[in-house]
Parts: sequence; structure tokens; C-alpha cells
Amino acid sequence: RNLGWLSRQYLEQCGTARGQHLYLLLCRFGVRAAEEAVQMLPECDEQQAIALLRLVRACGDNSCIVPVRRLLTSTSAALRLEALRTLLKVKDASALPLLKKMLYARNLRMKETALKFIQENQVQELAPDLAAMIKTLFITSNGLARNKAYLSVLSALGNKRALPALQKIASAVFSFTPLSLRQTQLYLYKTLAAYPQESVQTLLMRGVSASNPKIRALCQEMINAPETASKP
Repeated sequence: RNLGWLSRQYLEQCGTARGQHLYLLLCRFGVRAAEEAVQMLPECDEQQAIALLRLVRACGDNSCIVPVRRLLTSTSAALRLEALRTLLKVKDASALPLLKKMLYARNLRMKETALKFIQENQVQELAPDLAAMIKTLFITSNGLARNKAYLSVLSALGNKRALPALQKIASAVFSFTPLSLRQTQLYLYKTLAAYPQESVQTLLMRGVSASNPKIRALCQEMINAPETASKP
């Protein structure tokens, strides 16, 4: 009974300092608070539903996901995004198709949101997709920025499944935009420190004999440095 009362008080004051205090108090209940939150979702307006989803992300698990999945078809874009974010937090596979659709969208803001969600939730499944999206043949100024964004997220994931595509990018010779290709390749080499050294050995050996002195120096430095991390 106390949990239900606290949850209702939280909804009534979710945009206030008191609401933040109630949120922290509810988090102490763990999964029980998340279970109560999803039961209240159908009765809530958009702002309240978003507040409840925040609670589910903080202390929910897979037992809470079915009501959240229904929100993926909400007429509210903000609510759909919060539902997606919540499902990704609990590693629910049903979120992947929508996230992948956002990643390939023409809308740049949607694409940027997808990249943010992939990074903050360590969505390893989309690492090969990210690597395949990096352009080499013709790279506009916006395309260069996107190449760097994809490479940054890939370095945060550190997933070895992206490496075959990265090797092709590093070995690319022809481009209608050679300067942008060289900038992409340099940025690629800057991100390799995030991967297990043995998995990028081929790239590093290629890099130490590259024509670009910055790439040569980067690779030599990484070869000489002790390995400190392991990634999937």
C-alpha cells in the first residue's frame, strides 16, 4: 500500500524537487517499484508515463517489459523514444528493429539519437552496421562528421566484429574526396586503442608503414604500449 501511495505522489510531483526525492525513495524498493510503475502506465498522460519509464530504467528488469513494448507504437514520438530507451536498458531484443530503423533514417536528429542510444546501452549487435555505414568513395563534409561519429561509437563498443570492415576502410586507396578519406583513416587509427591489441594487430602493422606520418606514429605508440583492456 505504501508503495502505491508513493508512486502516485511521485507522479503528481514528478517535475519538482519533491518529485526527485520521491524518485530516489522509490528506487530503494528495486524491482517492486518498477512493477508498480508499469501497472500505472495505462492511466498516465505523456509526462507521467515518461517519469514512470525513468523509474523502470533505474530498477526494472525483464519482468517489466511487456507494458513498455506497447508504447513503441504510441502516437507520441517522445514516449516512443523513452520506451525504446527503457527496453534497451533492460537488454530487450524487441527494441533492436526500431533502433536499427532510426540508425538508417534520413533524419539526422533521429540518427544522432540512435547513435547515443547504441553507445549508452552498449548495443553490440549493431557494431557491424555502424562499420558498414562508413563512407570512403565519396565523403561530403557532413559525411566526414558522420564517419567520425560512427567510428567514435564503434570505439566505445570495442566490438571485434567491426574490424573486417575497418580493415577495408584503412586500406582504401581511391576516393573522389581523397582528403576526407585520409581524415577518416587517421581518425580510424586514433580509435584503435579501444580494441584488444591482438585483434587490431593487422591494422597496426599496416599503419606503421603508412604514408601518413601521423598514422605511423599512432600505430608505433600503440604497439609499444601495454594492453590494458579487453572487449567482446
